[in-house]
Amino acid sequence: MIFEQCYLKKKRRKIGLIAILAVTALLLTSCGKAELTDKTKSDSEGTTSFADTTSDPDTGEQKAVTTLNAETGHFYDCYWDNASERIAASITYPYMHLSEEDRKTYPKLEQALVTLMQERKESRQELYEEAVRSAKETPVADPEHPPFYEVKEKVTVRRADSRVFSLILEGVADTGGTHGQPYTIGAVFDTEIGERLKLTDVVTHEGLFFDSVQEQLEAFWDKDYLYEDLNLVRFLQENLDNLAWVLDYYGLSIYFQPYDIAPYASGVQNITIPFASYPELINEKYLEVPKSYGIEFTEEKPFFFDVDGDEKTDSLTVSAAKGADDNYEAQTVTLNGESFKEDTGIYIIEPMLLHTADGKNYLYIGQQYPDDRWVFEVFDLSKGTIERKDIIYSGRHNIIDYEKEYFARQVLSDPDNFLLDTYTQMLGTAYGYDSYRVGADGLPVQEHSWYTICSETEITLLKDLTVSVVGEDGKEVESTELKSGDKALYYRTDGENWADLKLSDGKIVRVNLNNKDGEWTVDGKMLEEVFDGVKYGE
Repeated sequence: MIFEQCYLKKKRRKIGLIAILAVTALLLTSCGKAELTDKTKSDSEGTTSFADTTSDPDTGEQKAVTTLNAETGHFYDCYWDNASERIAASITYPYMHLSEEDRKTYPKLEQALVTLMQERKESRQELYEEAVRSAKETPVADPEHPPFYEVKEKVTVRRADSRVFSLILEGVADTGGTHGQPYTIGAVFDTEIGERLKLTDVVTHEGLFFDSVQEQLEAFWDKDYLYEDLNLVRFLQENLDNLAWVLDYYGLSIYFQPYDIAPYASGVQNITIPFASYPELINEKYLEVPKSYGIEFTEEKPFFFDVDGDEKTDSLTVSAAKGADDNYEAQTVTLNGESFKEDTGIYIIEPMLLHTADGKNYLYIGQQYPDDRWVFEVFDLSKGTIERKDIIYSGRHNIIDYEKEYFARQVLSDPDNFLLDTYTQMLGTAYGYDSYRVGADGLPVQEHSWYTICSETEITLLKDLTVSVVGEDGKEVESTELKSGDKALYYRTDGENWADLKLSDGKIVRVNLNNKDGEWTVDGKMLEEVFDGVKYGE
């Protein structure tokens, strides 16, 4: 969810309208805080190469390695140029937190993440000031193609468990000059102590590390992309403390910056050193992983993982649709050189891999529609092929704190227990959430037969109405009568036939609704004749 805060003067009517529409969309799609239910237990055996338990140093008891829940968002601001009537510069920077429950369990890690996000904010704002200065000082020579300056950074969570929390920060800084400068930064934390790790805290043998990087680079990158006179070992020796690296559940990944080992035109190169291939290379503590987990990764760059369990590294790349008209390129999923192209028309995507306890791997591609709604397109990769399963009309759960102006979405780090938001048109328009797990076919399985409404809306009865009282489990308890003038909160709905209201005394009552030719009725009366305060999105 984008929280747009572009400060504009009165005459900037066009951008003012955009801001109003953005806020309207934000309010419509906002969800309140919600605690996850207890984690789903599974009898399935994992297929990872390493144990998912560790011993308590005091008692010697085995403790399971468990996933953590996190939430991420970003802030957007922009500079409007009056002379050319356009946005001439913009800034986007990320923020993130652990879930409310995990903040209490791992306070040092939470503080380390808060500190990192504050550092990223301050450094991006400094660059943004340079971008704004360039926008003000650079004349617009070509009105059809005016210069645009951008400082943009996003965060993806690569691993979140009780051993390691790691993330990738990727961005571009275009503050003037020939072209923008893309970059990648890795940040890896020991979850228990909350300290950011150095590469030498994880890698136990320098020489073996150099060899493994060389091997993976030769396996997955054509040497024609690299400098002809590249001495990789020397580069690694001289830059060991400055490498961008990250741990996930499969291996140790290294990201090379533009000009590091290849010309700018070759883009960014990255490799992954599999744990299973080099178990003696990595600190044993960080080899332990849960049986099931989710990994966020970024589009365009190869993501390396063993998707079919054959103990060989697969290369997966996901690219959003881009361009228009004759230059339009379809959304593409490429696995080991084989591509699946689809004319989605969606330009903003979020790919993630969900690994289940039975060893299967599913690609979930979050896709943002032009009206700000998100959906998931699901693919099964477990057979080493790209098998499209379905589109799920739900998105990552929104976490909103209006007082702190905090707007974030939950990371799908646990395939056995995550929240999704679903758009509903029952009793007005709203978003509702529920808990899910990845089912045997790879698609989300909903825990309940209803959605809890994200932002509870107060409505007022205009007519007397006989309703059923139901418990939290949804079972009918008794009948009761609501009186004209009574107030209630829109609490939950099945999205098709009924809506539950919560009364001031805590009771939950169920209202049956019918839809005919697009018109909603209650007891044969039009919805607006029965309730006041029903809200509809613009």
